Amino acid sequence: SHTTGVNLDITERRQMEEALRASEQRYRMLTENAQDMIWTVDTEGRFTYVSPAVQRLFGYSQEEAATLTLFSI
Repeated sequence: SHTTGVNLDITERRQMEEALRASEQRYRMLTENAQDMIWTVDTEGRFTYVSPAVQRLFGYSQEEAATLTLFSI
């Protein structure tokens, strides 16, 4: 029935959302504890993430790094 299909869709969506949360948690744990420098940038060259290793080496906080671009450091 239609109701069964809706319930399956909702269940699948919840499972996908939980898998995404678990993946994000693993990514965060890895990047926050890595000794390697990890940076992500958007298409404009703005930093969207800098790992604690980058912060230790260059002294930029996450908020400060968000105001910089690849071309300004």
